[in-house]
Amino acid sequence: YTLKTPSSAFHPEALSGRIPCMDLSGKTNTQDSRLRQAFNWLEQQGYARPTDSCSVAGDASFRRYFRLWINSEAKILMDAPPPAEDVRPFLDVADRLRSAGLHAPEIFAADLQNGFLLIEDLGDDLYRDQLNAQNADDHFPAMFSLLKDMAMKVDTDQLPAFDTPKLQSDMNLFPEWYLGHHRKHTDREQFDSVWTLF
Repeated sequence: YTLKTPSSAFHPEALSGRIPCMDLSGKTNTQDSRLRQAFNWLEQQGYARPTDSCSVAGDASFRRYFRLWINSEAKILMDAPPPAEDVRPFLDVADRLRSAGLHAPEIFAADLQNGFLLIEDLGDDLYRDQLNAQNADDHFPAMFSLLKDMAMKVDTDQLPAFDTPKLQSDMNLFPEWYLGHHRKHTDREQFDSVWTLF
């Protein structure tokens, strides 16, 4: 597989960097019911069964992401299991970004009821692995320009407000999911008091 970086606002220049990919060969067809369901859905959509697949880095949610090789092309399968997840906000925001002239993953197929998306593979290039004191001046102007376009051009009408309760809810993920499981000696009341002052 050849790494690719789209010509897009998110990637002004191609940068090399790898997101870990865990091989799932021999597992997906027998042990993972969600993947079996997703593969059957893809076949119903007219896609050939993937010849290879692996999990890729995810996010702080119940969603999972898999890189699939279909007809020698890499695509990303998003597994967003209901009722914990809903793919409609992802589709909405992707459409808003594209309408503003920014690059968002192309959506090849969507199963809203079961929480599956087949989307464009944006590759493995990460700025965090490549930025340094020598090249920062070359890349930061393009990134600041992107942030400006996102702030000024993207339609945010009817999007949920990122207000204090929402921020508090998101911040609670840190003590609940990280401190509560990996740093159990941390005092929750102390954390809450510091956050309240912030």
